[in-house]
Amino acid sequence: MLAYSVRKIPQPLVLRNLGNTPDRQPAFTAIPMDRLVGYYAPAPVADYDRDGRMDIFTVAWFEWEQTPSILFRNTTAGGHWLEVQVTGSGRGFNTMGIGSIVRVYEAGFAGDIKRLLGRYDVAVGTGYASGEEALAHFGLGRFDVCDVEITWAGKTVVQKAVKADQLLKVDFAAE
Repeated sequence: MLAYSVRKIPQPLVLRNLGNTPDRQPAFTAIPMDRLVGYYAPAPVADYDRDGRMDIFTVAWFEWEQTPSILFRNTTAGGHWLEVQVTGSGRGFNTMGIGSIVRVYEAGFAGDIKRLLGRYDVAVGTGYASGEEALAHFGLGRFDVCDVEITWAGKTVVQKAVKADQLLKVDFAAE
């Protein structure tokens, strides 16, 4: 039998993003080493409450730890956002858009790498012991309109002047 005692309250680890350093590297608050008690291997990130802000679900790993699974709901002010759901029908496409690449640009600048706001490769199994929705989620900050470019199986679709703060559905049909 495995004996384990917890003297401190187990907590998942969530660090605050401090922005980028002068050399463009992401910076975060220090890790609170005195509080690392529980073990949370899978922590899928998704917009669980569909409010445009990404949330984190930490899944309790070991039953004997007596640590609960916890949903960290993001309540920050945030900015504009866009979710893109790609679907396909026919040969060469799948209904979940897996394998598609979604790029978001400043409005009027589709294809201009200098105006790229974000890129997302649609997949459902990129993390350890968890998966995610087949949705591309973009935080757009101050941008309330953008251009969306989706590349999949040698085909590209561009939608211009897409309004932010919505779920955009794009369907690819086999020719």
